Amino acid sequence: MTQRRLTVVVPSKQVKAEYDRLLGTQNTMLMPFKIDTDRHIVAPRPLHDYATVKFLISGKPTDGRKGHAIALAAFHEFMKAHYDRDPDAYRPFTLTLVGMTDDYIAQQICSIGSTILGKRFEVFSSVSHETSIELTRTCNAVICCSFNEALPLYVIEGMCAGHLVLRNDSAGMEEQLDEGVNGFRIDSNDVRQVARVIERVLNKRTMTDERLQAMGSASQQLVARLCVPSYVDALEQARARTIRKSK
Repeated sequence: MTQRRLTVVVPSKQVKAEYDRLLGTQNTMLMPFKIDTDRHIVAPRPLHDYATVKFLISGKPTDGRKGHAIALAAFHEFMKAHYDRDPDAYRPFTLTLVGMTDDYIAQQICSIGSTILGKRFEVFSSVSHETSIELTRTCNAVICCSFNEALPLYVIEGMCAGHLVLRNDSAGMEEQLDEGVNGFRIDSNDVRQVARVIERVLNKRTMTDERLQAMGSASQQLVARLCVPSYVDALEQARARTIRKSK
């Protein structure tokens, strides 16, 4: 409570702006996530890890908001417009989907993904958080093309694991993407643009393994500033900032 009024605590700048507009106030509090992560996931990754790019999308596709269909359409465009014309120009890659369900939407996504990517396409159903972390560690690039987010946890975990980030402008982009430093912005409304970003990442002639490694390292450095060691301390700091701004 602040001056006998309810204070809304949110995880990202865009969500704060949306709540401020909705409530007609500037008193919502911004507070980063507290992440408890095994030490091995944040270890530096060797250069050879980036000779192959292993993309990850995590989350249930049930209502379509995670953007699986957009991502698959972009991979299809990449294969048709770029890869098939000159396969030798591109490093090997895979796309892993985690958290898949058995509904009709998920079945269609799996069918389309297998048709487009064949053996490059991997699917895992809902798994434990421990298994999810291990799958995240096997990948090195995280894609977020969601239509609705606050600050997606799977992107943060990917950043901890040294992923380069391909990120649209749903909430959390400001916190998770430093354009050109730890990844690239993608536009969920422009499949060809997303395909061009995928091409940029995979092209061996214009993108070096060293730069991909540097992007993964930059993600780890960026996420270290996002995560807080204690919610109690973070709440007190956020409350103090809110009080100062209201004076």
